[in-house]
Amino acid sequence: MNGRIGTAALLFFVLVAPCSAQEAPLHLTLPTDNSALLRGDPADFYVRTGADASLDVNEIRGGEPRTLVPATAHATLSLRLAARQDPDHMAEVLTGLLRAAAPPYAEVTIETVRAAPALFDASHPSVALATQALERAVGVAPVLTRSGGSIPAVAELGQRGIPTIVSGFALSDDRIHSPDESFRLTSLERGERAARELYVSLAALPHHS
Repeated sequence: MNGRIGTAALLFFVLVAPCSAQEAPLHLTLPTDNSALLRGDPADFYVRTGADASLDVNEIRGGEPRTLVPATAHATLSLRLAARQDPDHMAEVLTGLLRAAAPPYAEVTIETVRAAPALFDASHPSVALATQALERAVGVAPVLTRSGGSIPAVAELGQRGIPTIVSGFALSDDRIHSPDESFRLTSLERGERAARELYVSLAALPHHS
């Protein structure tokens, strides 16, 4: 609260892989025009909102359309895992915190859907080729950042040693995932050019039989 993290909440930040020496300087090149959000070091802002773990309350439901004291309440939470955090362990941490906060007379039922986080080596040849391809396609060098997202297949590919490139072309005012989201045709065209350049670049990688 008030910009401080409670002792229990610190459990969400255990075993977080720090940003590499190659990643950290790139954060300084990202936009810093939203002073209301930044409130300090711009690089730290992008670490906190992308690389660190986070907990969001998505939904709270309770009560009925009658004048009575509600007997049940429901909530939906999202715990974004940081790189190297184990989903089973973090589910136990979250479950323990929720049960500890409940009054002794309350019954708490918790159901979880789990997926592992993914992190790829920024110096891998395929990542280097991808950044070059994106720069040729859009005229600006991309910035490698960490970001939350529910794409379990990415972690599955990573566990099999397959470097995976996740990029996007949405702009901040596209309002992605909001009721009035949009996507520019020019962004779609950039994505098409980037995909073409990416396949050309990846063809240069050595093939293994």
